[in-house]
Amino acid sequence: MNKLIVILTILLLPSFALASKEGVLPMSSFTIESKGIGESGPIKITGQKHQDEITLLIVEAFGKQYKISEDNLKKIPKAPYNGVQISFEEGYRQLVHCKISSC
Repeated sequence: MNKLIVILTILLLPSFALASKEGVLPMSSFTIESKGIGESGPIKITGQKHQDEITLLIVEAFGKQYKISEDNLKKIPKAPYNGVQISFEEGYRQLVHCKISSC
């Protein structure tokens, strides 16, 4: 019987605990930078958001600047983007090496 009381007490304790709630501040604009890899040079992504829609997106890589068209911006799913990461195709390094050394 004592074990049952201890188990019930342990299970009920978390319900009495107080915790703060995290609120999310939506991004309105953002800049993400990377040193890049190989010939890509520095990578810079700049954008603006209105609510959950990206309204401006500029990518700088390989010494050029690419502004994403309004038509392509509309294809980006609407979502509260707050965790962002830059990635690349791992095979890219091999392709660049093959181009240079003519595999």
